[in-house]
Amino acid sequence: MTTPPGPAAADTRLETLLAATIFLMSAHAREGGGTHLAGVVLRHLEAIADRCDARGVLAATCEQAADHWAQLAGAAPAEAPAAPPRRGRLRLVRG
Repeated sequence: MTTPPGPAAADTRLETLLAATIFLMSAHAREGGGTHLAGVVLRHLEAIADRCDARGVLAATCEQAADHWAQLAGAAPAEAPAAPPRRGRLRLVRG
């Protein structure tokens, strides 16, 4: 007969889920994005936010981040990045 996992096991699972989410976010940034990977990140964030052992700031942050990742998951594939802004003086354009 096995004993049910205690609080330490639940903490470990939450930490593992959070670590996996951060890894997926890094992969998304490294690979230039994509709706599929954004959807996977979204599901992980929702899973963390819905856990009863994720309270307070962690749950709230994951809920807010999930809103952002939902947009990325539903957006068209990423276009080529825009050119970096030019350095130098800014000029006011009056119109």
